Amino acid sequence: MLDEELIAPPSPGPLLTDLRQLISAARERVARYVNQELTLLHWDIGP
Repeated sequence: MLDEELIAPPSPGPLLTDLRQLISAARERVARYVNQELTLLHWDIGP
């Protein structure tokens, strides 16, 4: 067994953590915007 196989991969650093948070926040904004537009569309179409 090689020594390299025993070494655990590095934990995500602060940059990766920040990027994940930015992506998550952007996804939430997109979801809210799409939901808003779908609500307005259904309101315009009516029952």
